[in-house]
Amino acid sequence: MSSLDRHAACNALYAAGHHMLERERVEDAAVLFRTMLLADAEDERGWLALGACHERLEQDEMAEELYSAGAQMARTRVRCLLAVSRLFRKLEDERADEALDAATDLAATADEEELVELERMRHAS
Repeated sequence: MSSLDRHAACNALYAAGHHMLERERVEDAAVLFRTMLLADAEDERGWLALGACHERLEQDEMAEELYSAGAQMARTRVRCLLAVSRLFRKLEDERADEALDAATDLAATADEEELVELERMRHAS
């Protein structure tokens, strides 16, 4: 499969997965996002979306593992680190600030400082 075909397939799987999520078909969405990750494990959207499915299913430990894996494997990783931080904060886990600091450090090199600043402002309020 060419890079262009893989990208188009991932876009279609991502859109279909979100369509399933909007209809509360979380398990079906998870299958699509897993398939997306098989096509391109470096696409951060797949890790985030699959982690979100597991959060909706109240499987926070699995969501943490997925977000953390995405933070290691994805081409862009800031959003996965922010998802880990948000999940830790929800669980009142002391590692929330550590994950947010890691996202901040990475965002400086990825030109995504604004994204992290929005997350920091959200937690400050």
